Amino acid sequence: MPAKTRTVTIDLAVEQSEFVDRLVARGEFASASEVVAEALASLRERDEEVERWLREEVAQTYDALRDGREPKFTLEDARRELRAHEAAHAKMTK
Repeated sequence: MPAKTRTVTIDLAVEQSEFVDRLVARGEFASASEVVAEALASLRERDEEVERWLREEVAQTYDALRDGREPKFTLEDARRELRAHEAAHAKMTK
C-alpha cells in the first residue's frame, strides 16, 4: 500500500531549485518530490544518529563523571565526534 501523500508548497533558493532540477534531469530521481523525500530521510537518519550518540555515549559519560567514575568517552572524544558530525552535515547541505 503506497504511503499517504500531501501536497505542500515550499520556497527554495534558486541554487537549491537548480540542484533539484539537475538531479531529476540526470535521472537520479524521477521527480522533485523524490529528491525532497530522500533529503528528509537523510535528515531523519542524521538526527536519529545524533540522538543515539547523545543517549548512548554522551549521557553515559556525563553519568560517569557525575558519579565520580572514569568515563569511557572523554571530553576530547565528544569534541572530535561533534566536529565529525558537523563536517558531515556541512557536506550534506552544500
